[in-house]
Amino acid sequence: MKELRGWALYGALLALAAAAALATHQSRASESKVPSVDNTGPLGAKALKVYFEEGGVPVIAFRRPLTELTGSVKTLVVAGPLARRIELDEAKAVERWVRAGGTLVYLGGRGSPLAQRALDEWLELTAGPRLSETALGASVLEDLGGGSVVVGLPLGSARGLALLRVSADETVHAGGDAVPVAQTALWWRKLGDGDVWVGAGADLVENRRLELQDNLAFWDGLGARGTVAFDEGHHVAAETPPMSLALVTVAAQLLACTAVFALARGSRLGPPRPERTDRHRSSRDYLESFALLTRGARVERELVSELVGRLRLLMQERAGIPMALGHEEAARELERRCRIPAAGTA
Repeated sequence: MKELRGWALYGALLALAAAAALATHQSRASESKVPSVDNTGPLGAKALKVYFEEGGVPVIAFRRPLTELTGSVKTLVVAGPLARRIELDEAKAVERWVRAGGTLVYLGGRGSPLAQRALDEWLELTAGPRLSETALGASVLEDLGGGSVVVGLPLGSARGLALLRVSADETVHAGGDAVPVAQTALWWRKLGDGDVWVGAGADLVENRRLELQDNLAFWDGLGARGTVAFDEGHHVAAETPPMSLALVTVAAQLLACTAVFALARGSRLGPPRPERTDRHRSSRDYLESFALLTRGARVERELVSELVGRLRLLMQERAGIPMALGHEEAARELERRCRIPAAGTA
């Protein structure tokens, strides 16, 4: 019965640990700021991907270099790439793809420490004023940090739209022949047979603003063109190159040399020895040792008699034992007075 209770308690603790781990994982996922189609948090783009899939629009999570983009993709969404830089050859490949009839939706990474210089220089992008200076429309309770912008030029996928909901932060200026569709929050540019949409940040693709104002209708127009690809490869940092074999060999040699040096110069420690205790000898110990030495040396009778006489005299002077007593009686009296065994003195 006790074993059953123990196993039940153990299972309950395991279930509690698993629930805590799952809750922690979900909280971290909801706090993610990456506008990825795998992120279900407020700043992610999972809702738009699911919306396209349920509406029958083919969706691709494009995790390869942009140089591998093909004509089967009709719309490419590059939303806030913060982890990996878009290389120059990728930007040129995207430009060729757009001129061939593709639609690029570039929602730059606002405030990103990693500037996408290749795309910014191609599209001639510079920072614009904060949206709060030009925002119009009523505030939305679900998005207190955003602002509504009026769609002034209903071009392409923005045709028929009135308001878009974006972040109340800095906007963007696009150079060349780009025109502002929704004030300075969204720009459109015709390029060859295709076109380019430019925004300051990933506002239009975020889960928290997808259903606000006419944002969803904007994506409906893009999805009607065909396959939509979300650039996911630049949301993940580039892998570090593997350590070279030569470097590993040098590191192993250094470790081996260090080990040999420590072995050669290190102090040698033998097996442990018991701690030495200093024992001070008493007068009796000296007397017994002298007696054993005398007995082993076989001292002459005359010397023994002389020693016995001196001992009896010393016993009389210091212990008050009369010399008239016999040797056995004197030994017993010495034992009584000085606690010296009579067997060792008789």
